[in-house]
Amino acid sequence: MKIKYILACIFLLVVGLIFGFFIGFGVTNKELDVDWKAIAPIISGLMASTIAALTALYISNKWGKQKGGEVIATESKQAIKDILELVKIINYFDKGVVNEDDLNEEFKKFANGYDFIVINVAFIEDCLVDNNLKTSFDEFTISSLRVKSLISYENKRPGDKVLSNAIREFNNEAIKLVNSLNPYSTYRKECKFKLKN
Repeated sequence: MKIKYILACIFLLVVGLIFGFFIGFGVTNKELDVDWKAIAPIISGLMASTIAALTALYISNKWGKQKGGEVIATESKQAIKDILELVKIINYFDKGVVNEDDLNEEFKKFANGYDFIVINVAFIEDCLVDNNLKTSFDEFTISSLRVKSLISYENKRPGDKVLSNAIREFNNEAIKLVNSLNPYSTYRKECKFKLKN
């Protein structure tokens, strides 16, 4: 749709330039039988409107990208906070604490936190063209599901070697995901948005 507006503006500009060319090279009334003094203000108005329309399109495009970048930054900041909170929770399971009530509570926090992170990061990943973010998110999801299955309600084994290795892998993948999101949260990386139909 923007291309149509740009082409229309270019057409108007070309028409204005053609008329301006005739005026500039002294084409007279007798040669074309046109009152150029009456048309000149129309031509200058067309040229001014074309410039104004192109300027408005440019500003609109810049504003849209800026607003999109702000949304991605806000979502990225929240995702980073949630991921770091999840790392804190998951490390509780590696301590070897065996209080069943505490484990149940921490597992609920982990499961809920994980769901929020997946929704948040999936939104960010769906909006942007960033293969590094996609890879980090996929690896984080796999390691999260592995840890989640190891600490499920029926299968809690704090201090277990397999669980400890899975938690270590989860921590590494979580930090990779945080590092992928961080440039967006601090506006250090320009958002390249996917084209949507």
